[in-house]
Amino acid sequence: PRPIHGAAPRAMVPTLPVRPNFVLFLTDDQDLLLGGWTPMRQAQVQVAEAGASASHWFVHTPVCCPSRVQLLTGRYFHNLRVDPAHGGCMHADPARVHPVSLAAALGAAGYTVGWFGKHMNACPALPPAGFGCATCWWFANGGGEDVEPGGYLNASFHDRSAWAEVPSANGTYVASTGGEFGGYTTAILGNKSVAWLRALGRRPRPGPGGEELPPFWLTVAPKAPHAPFTPAPWYDTAGGGSPAWVQAGRAPRGPPFNASAQALADFHPLIAEQAAISTQCAAQIDETYRARLRTLLSVDDAVGAVARELDAQHLWPSTFFILTSDHGYNLGQHRLPFGKHNVYEHDVRVPFVIRGPGILPGSRLAVPATHVDLAPTLLGLAGAAPLPLGTILDGRSVAAHLLHPSAHADPAVPLATRRHLLSLNPHATHRHQFTPNPVATHRH
Repeated sequence: PRPIHGAAPRAMVPTLPVRPNFVLFLTDDQDLLLGGWTPMRQAQVQVAEAGASASHWFVHTPVCCPSRVQLLTGRYFHNLRVDPAHGGCMHADPARVHPVSLAAALGAAGYTVGWFGKHMNACPALPPAGFGCATCWWFANGGGEDVEPGGYLNASFHDRSAWAEVPSANGTYVASTGGEFGGYTTAILGNKSVAWLRALGRRPRPGPGGEELPPFWLTVAPKAPHAPFTPAPWYDTAGGGSPAWVQAGRAPRGPPFNASAQALADFHPLIAEQAAISTQCAAQIDETYRARLRTLLSVDDAVGAVARELDAQHLWPSTFFILTSDHGYNLGQHRLPFGKHNVYEHDVRVPFVIRGPGILPGSRLAVPATHVDLAPTLLGLAGAAPLPLGTILDGRSVAAHLLHPSAHADPAVPLATRRHLLSLNPHATHRHQFTPNPVATHRH
């Protein structure tokens, strides 16, 4: 059996709170255009079909830390940079990120915050701003190693929580294949997240007229499908656990795949000078493609477990659930066998699905948006302000495009969210101009 615990039954149905909860799943290197969404069967049903999918959601900088800090702050990378001679995280300055992050702003607004998985690649051992509340939990690392052990198996995490209701090591958590959840990181993150939600669900409820419980923001940030692409033992080919469609999978062979030298002649030198992909290299690309799918099967299990827990606690009416990735990936496009780093569409267009109060099932976010728009959107839905107070973020809230047109007057939508919708000027939702297809997949 897959070691993602099911949900315990709940009997109490809470009243709709003033402020919503948030669940964010943030994967690592999960593409949209090369089959990366295919394994997400539970996510498709529980989130995409029950909510909205974005047609044009992009990242600005397709490499781990720069993309993540933009998502965390709502600010463009040039506002977060530091001279690498002075340290930083892939040219990102943690001092410009942590004090003004989404977690810091939501924490200041009274949210209880839990982070499980990869944060910035330069991950702080002690919880940064926003994680200081009595019920917060910081279970994070910088993504672990790109080899085993230490990648998907037997990884280490900074584990900090002052709350006696959760099984925190209050130091360093070291996974073990002989320990809980098979030592597999995605299963560990899924189960720790569910344990935290259950602990929050056991908090004493206020009496009539009492102050409502603090809302929560949960982030689950698996390593998958980043290298070294290690599947869970129960999905490994040796155990026969992968579905037949994964076993038969083959990386897409669209026009950019192993493009001709003539087709790439006017591309920049990194691309134009790439050698053709050999038969042996193509076979390795196909195996990488299948391995990535296997790792995402466990992410989908974690999504399903968290979704069932929300259902058991009757939290769906007050919870926004988002899934996205820090950037996409290459699988032979433009003769690049692996990796990311280039602003081609398969690198910068990522999955983005969201379910929540006021979002119509099966709807679609048609306007172009990017990761810098996520922080202002979530802060707006929460009725919270960015830090420092009065700051205007680079991104813009897309809430008016996500929720149905009458959501501002819908009593089934949390009051803070309705107030935000009323405050938006629909003609000024985006300050900047975006292009639906900024970089053609087969051109430069």
